[in-house]
Amino acid sequence: MIVGELYPLPQSGLTAILLELSPYLLTAGLAPLLVTATSARALTMASSAILFFFLLQALAGSVKAHSNNQTDLLALSVLVPLWLVGCRLISDRGWLSVRDGVICLILSATTAGWWWVIQDAGPAWVRLDEMLLVATVRDNYVLLPLVGYGAFTFALVISLVHWNQTGNRKELALHSAFLIVSFAALSLVPLETIPLTATCSLLLILIFHMVQQIYGMAFIDELTNLPSRKALNDRLKSLGRHYAICMLDVDHFSKVNNKHGHDTGDDVLKTIAKHLSRVSEGGKAYRYGGEEFAIVFANREPNIAAEAVDEIRKAVSKYRFTLRKTKRDSSDSSGITRRGTQPTKNTLKVTFSAGIAKRASGEKPEEVMKRADELLYQAKEDGRNRVYYEQSN
Repeated sequence: MIVGELYPLPQSGLTAILLELSPYLLTAGLAPLLVTATSARALTMASSAILFFFLLQALAGSVKAHSNNQTDLLALSVLVPLWLVGCRLISDRGWLSVRDGVICLILSATTAGWWWVIQDAGPAWVRLDEMLLVATVRDNYVLLPLVGYGAFTFALVISLVHWNQTGNRKELALHSAFLIVSFAALSLVPLETIPLTATCSLLLILIFHMVQQIYGMAFIDELTNLPSRKALNDRLKSLGRHYAICMLDVDHFSKVNNKHGHDTGDDVLKTIAKHLSRVSEGGKAYRYGGEEFAIVFANREPNIAAEAVDEIRKAVSKYRFTLRKTKRDSSDSSGITRRGTQPTKNTLKVTFSAGIAKRASGEKPEEVMKRADELLYQAKEDGRNRVYYEQSN
């Protein structure tokens, strides 16, 4: 079955007019969402991609007639993926800044320049290698030139490399979704339905991205990327009858802040959070507040949970935090590259103490946390850098 047969378009009447105008109506109706988007990068990618597909709709008639506008398809198949790659330079959060505006101008100028070059040299390139550079139309579908498929592959590889450097799966998913939708709109969707299909798909991606960001702001701690206290409270409401809770606090954290500054304190919290995120025995770590963390162990005895927490305690106590005299690099990859190159005298040792309590019959989670806190303070009074837990009955 041809894909276009799934939603054939009427050729006349009010329905045909509404379908033709639907991409514009969708974009206008979601304008408030676009304007208030919390990610300038996602907004720029969505709006620019939609404009590309509106341009393709304007070219659809001449493309079907096999006119000289084959070079337009060549330009679109190359410039769309490269534009999406360029959008990685735009800020991930907030509205467009002056820097982002300059980047958009540079990308726009580059795009216009390449469009002109391809249009001007297109006929010569076509004669040189038709299989590589010529887009064709077959049964109302566009077959991109090989260089177009190569451009999309290149853009996807760049996304994978960036993900490998940063570990940001959300950004990989966002960019991959835009690339896949753009590729499908250019080569797998009937010409008449390209604007409607692409607009709906891209706007849905943008909506899902915003929902994900809103969820992150509500349930993810921005500094440590651990689930926040609100997420912990929600988890406590759904726990079963058998669980243990660990309350954990960084030792002498106020002294770290006072002596070495809040930037170093933030580094300490982020590093400890990374260790806690790898806790074993099914534990789930949360940022409780300040320098205090909580770990929930479902269906685990306190002694088993204590072994898992003590492994992390030993790893943290052996770790040496580098004291930076200059401002911390915003790039995670550059930080990883420089790690371990600083003199040992510019390092800091940090430890934490923890207390673990098990839910007794009829107890509420708040009561379990209170007893875990008491064990935590007892561990601090006895010298810190230790894990105390309740003995099982």
